[in-house]
Amino acid sequence: MKFGIITHPNSLNYGDDIQSLAAYKLLNKVDYLLDRENLNSPPSDNKIKLLCNGWFMEKPTNWPPANNIEPLFISFHITHNNKANKIMLDKDNISYFKKYEPIGCRDHYTVSLFNRIGIKAYYSGCITLTLENETKPFEKSDEILFVDPFNKNLPEAFRKKMFNKLVPDSIKNNIVHINHTHLPSSEPMIDKLKYAENLILRYSKAHLVVTSRIHVALPCIALGTPVLFMDVGFNLKNSRNRFSGIINYFNKMDNSVFPYTGLSPISLLFRKLHLYNYYYNNSKIKYDWENPKPNLANIEPIVKNIKRTISDFISD
Repeated sequence: MKFGIITHPNSLNYGDDIQSLAAYKLLNKVDYLLDRENLNSPPSDNKIKLLCNGWFMEKPTNWPPANNIEPLFISFHITHNNKANKIMLDKDNISYFKKYEPIGCRDHYTVSLFNRIGIKAYYSGCITLTLENETKPFEKSDEILFVDPFNKNLPEAFRKKMFNKLVPDSIKNNIVHINHTHLPSSEPMIDKLKYAENLILRYSKAHLVVTSRIHVALPCIALGTPVLFMDVGFNLKNSRNRFSGIINYFNKMDNSVFPYTGLSPISLLFRKLHLYNYYYNNSKIKYDWENPKPNLANIEPIVKNIKRTISDFISD
């Protein structure tokens, strides 16, 4: 039997590679790195057991996978972008999902999509929660990592104002900025996985990670690194759908801490006319940077269930 994981050759987000890395580490061996968008045309006719996790998908008309792929649906999310929630779940695909139920879902929204059409599904959580911290206590650093801390859809000038309102001058020298968005790359997928592993190592050593990326925050929960999630400016339905069941893991700040980040008429006006320049010159937001709060979640039951489910799948 051959084994495979989902990869994202055309993704511009290192978070996708981190999800692939987590899957890679959960298998005893990986024979195939399969492109999420082309599972209907795999590179081999061999029977392949596939860990089918992550966000689906850019090209929903390429669904379902080829007959020689046996998927384990775990940490699975279906977006409404590209009409994926309609195309992938249309009547012609119900029998396909039925064959592999119950479907392990990354969020409660995806669970509800399957339940509505009579397919058994459950909340599995994300497999990035299974990542392990391999650093020693003496290797911990005093770095505060800001990894895409604010929603990129907010104006850049506004994001800078929010940063200055949040961060006191006394800690700015300890802050390192990391961007999970990158330019298109033709480097081999295995090299992208190695870079993802280096990112995980960096996060495991950090004093604190501040981010708006769920696939930075979730690994940090797994690694035991304190994380502050900036749930700011994520106002659209698709963002809230992705967060359902996940957002409760994080210590967070939201739109109430950073006014004028919502979709109300006054918020839109403030951003359009740059009126936030006046409001965001006020005092700093209080936060204990020296002793950040420990993470909220007890993820042990979720991690045990994910590992048991995958172990049963690969040994069957």
